[in-house]
Amino acid sequence: MPSRNTKIAPIDLNTPSSYIFVRKYSEKSYWTLRINLPDKRQVVRSLKIPYEPEDRKSENEAYNKGNELAESIRRRFDDGLPSDEPSLMYFAIKFQEHANEKYWANQELINADKEPVYKKSKDIDGGKGLWNRGGLNTINAAMDNSIRPFFSRPSFIKKPIHKINTRDIAEFKNWREEESAKRDQPYAPATINRQNTVLRSIFRFSQHEGERFIPPTIQNQPQELRKRRRPEFSKSEYTQLLDYVRGRYADVKTSKQKYAYLYYCYLETLEHTGIRPFQNINNAIRIKDIQEKKNANGVMLLLKRDEKNHIYTATASQYWIHTLTRLKRFYESVGITDDREYLLVHPETINNRGINKGEPISSFASQWKTAKKALGWSGKGFTHYSIRHRYAGKRLMNKDVNPLDLANVMGTSLAMISEIYQHYQVEQHYDELVASDIDYRDYVDVYENGIRERGVKKDSDEHKEIWENTPDKLEVPPTDYLEE
Repeated sequence: MPSRNTKIAPIDLNTPSSYIFVRKYSEKSYWTLRINLPDKRQVVRSLKIPYEPEDRKSENEAYNKGNELAESIRRRFDDGLPSDEPSLMYFAIKFQEHANEKYWANQELINADKEPVYKKSKDIDGGKGLWNRGGLNTINAAMDNSIRPFFSRPSFIKKPIHKINTRDIAEFKNWREEESAKRDQPYAPATINRQNTVLRSIFRFSQHEGERFIPPTIQNQPQELRKRRRPEFSKSEYTQLLDYVRGRYADVKTSKQKYAYLYYCYLETLEHTGIRPFQNINNAIRIKDIQEKKNANGVMLLLKRDEKNHIYTATASQYWIHTLTRLKRFYESVGITDDREYLLVHPETINNRGINKGEPISSFASQWKTAKKALGWSGKGFTHYSIRHRYAGKRLMNKDVNPLDLANVMGTSLAMISEIYQHYQVEQHYDELVASDIDYRDYVDVYENGIRERGVKKDSDEHKEIWENTPDKLEVPPTDYLEE
């Protein structure tokens, strides 16, 4: 056990009731700080400076370090803070727990049909928006992929957060670039910037908790939106995708055919709403978020979304009514009622895959992977976002919305619209872009056992004949029958 060397007189420091003394260990002696605080509290800290007899240099070093540490401890005590100086990881974990707590508090309010009240701006100076699932996912991903692996290293695990400097941030940046290069898909600038945002939030959170310091500057990477613009579908390529998926579901009897049919409806949903492709249950479309309203032009379809830490309302084209009707009839045919929570749910239970009938479909990644391989697109860089581009191109070409409003209804930035979507070749693709809306007015679906079989020209002789003989196969009657 270490013991005080009583043969060496203690040295008083500038901070009241503080001094340094020599403590003996088994083989060596070290300078040590002791400070007496109110309420009979004491703090004893090794300065990690070896004691050397007659060595004035080490004594002066211990004196200066002791003064600095004693002043810091006393200041922290007066501010109601612990004497220990917490590390960045201490605040990172505490911030993560705080975000999770606020998210669930907001969820309880939302589930009770109340307005969420917990905002980041109340907890972090400069924070924006609500504590929601998107924000929590961003924090968790940044913690798991970069912040925890780097700042848990020996050189940082005990380093006080107020001592993290610009040199440390540069080291973090270089380490992250090396780690990114090892990944199958390196971090996009937007991902790196989200990680930076979380790191800045941790610094601000520590200040909110009482720490007094100026955090180092953390620079974001330029987005380089034009270079990152995803490939666009040509008319023939997009038609090729739809024809392939339509061919996959054929009679919709087998399990694969059922999922192919749902995938086709998913593709239509992306094209006619412009939403981001969802990749997990958290962003799956909920029935309650779909609103159908009447307006002067017929039907107005709205879809509330919470994507990438941003809540917005997407405006769907009128054609999407067909998709919703197809899904309604399909699920009725497999015994799933229209009061389901999610728009796209599993039509059956598959025990060996942990899939239960009626539960939400988290993504269509496997169907997309299969389609790309079958169509020879594996190296072309196509993603489901290419369909989102089509929606933007259509809206811009129709000139029914200005770029700022389009950015709002798509939940993106004006810069993104300007740098990416306005480069879409809408002039060359005008006919195909607006064709689906023309179909909405001029064609009606014909169903067989709850599955869309084909489309027929509205008010044609064929339309009238089917209505007269088997009206249950149609979603709407001919106009003459409506008037009667």
